[in-house]
Amino acid sequence: MGYAPYYQAIPEQSDLFRQLQVDGKLVRLLECLFELGARPLDLDEAGQEDLDDTLEYLAFRESDTVFRSLEDAKQTLLKLRAGIEQANRLSPGLIERRAFIEKVQDKIEERLALELQRRGTTDAADLARSLISGERHLAGRFWLVSAGLVSQAASLFRGIEPDTLFDRVAEDCLYDDYRDWRDLYLHAADRGEAIIIL
Repeated sequence: MGYAPYYQAIPEQSDLFRQLQVDGKLVRLLECLFELGARPLDLDEAGQEDLDDTLEYLAFRESDTVFRSLEDAKQTLLKLRAGIEQANRLSPGLIERRAFIEKVQDKIEERLALELQRRGTTDAADLARSLISGERHLAGRFWLVSAGLVSQAASLFRGIEPDTLFDRVAEDCLYDDYRDWRDLYLHAADRGEAIIIL
């Protein structure tokens, strides 16, 4: 069973971005919510039952390491919700700017690195790896691609269409995942956003 990463745009000037670097409770809650799938910052899509189950899990299974009580977990959820709302006000449509790669990131990284190298990009393999896996560790299991690197990547991606790397018919999953991931970088760059990865 392979790893399937999520990618989510985030404004670096947001409270949410700052909190992810200093608040272990918020980080742990968001990790659990990312694992529910779909849109990681859309708490309404997660559904109240999933949210309740997550809070109970954190309160009772991790009470000795992170959360002191169910009320503590609920307060962290309120803080997370406020952070998401503030980030979305700073950068409208933020919740939709996300991508998911279905366990094919190694193949995307390999093809992208070869194409970047062919185009004369310095350290093509390292750059492709940073864009797929993260430029640096942010917190918990989250990795970060800074707004600066997102912008640099977008300038390269504008010339690397999905059909440059993958056959739309024979490699449809790779084509679709690369397209969505590339689009995330382009849209995030247009808004000066970073990308977090889990």
